[in-house]
Amino acid sequence: GLEGSPPREHSRHEPRVAFPVIHRSFTLGNLTARERFQVELAKSCHYAVRGLVFLAGRTKPEEPVLLRDIAQQTGAPEAFLSKIFQNLRSAGIVRSHRGVQRGYALARDPGEISLYDVILATEGPASVHTGEHLKEEMGPQFAKVWSEVEELIAQRLRSVTIKDLASASTGADRARTLEVWG
Repeated sequence: GLEGSPPREHSRHEPRVAFPVIHRSFTLGNLTARERFQVELAKSCHYAVRGLVFLAGRTKPEEPVLLRDIAQQTGAPEAFLSKIFQNLRSAGIVRSHRGVQRGYALARDPGEISLYDVILATEGPASVHTGEHLKEEMGPQFAKVWSEVEELIAQRLRSVTIKDLASASTGADRARTLEVWG
């Protein structure tokens, strides 16, 4: 799997975007509240998901698409998207074509590409798991709870595929899905 992949180098200044992962409602006395746990991911991950949803949602997803067309459809800067798609290609998520039919296409069925795979390819394994040093600093109780939280998040990310996002997103819904990931 991708877990052995080397971490990607990212600028500490790369924009990060939060997205909800787990929602839970609870009651405290007469008040009902909703907790919202968020994960922050680099903008590169969001552009990767948007590009993959675009490729998966095409009528002929096996046909290569020029990077500039993917960038235009997703609102991603082409130069930045080029680096992202190089990481996706290295991870076996997309394949590149040269010559007359140049461009990018999915290398696997979109139902086999999870959000977890995309995060590992674009941000590396450190983005999904807390470093051991933090767990050691916070003590064993924190380490146990935090490991459980990490596993819940990883399970959720593994359960959602690019196919899920592409098939749930048609027409205006697809534009909204791309907007959420942007």
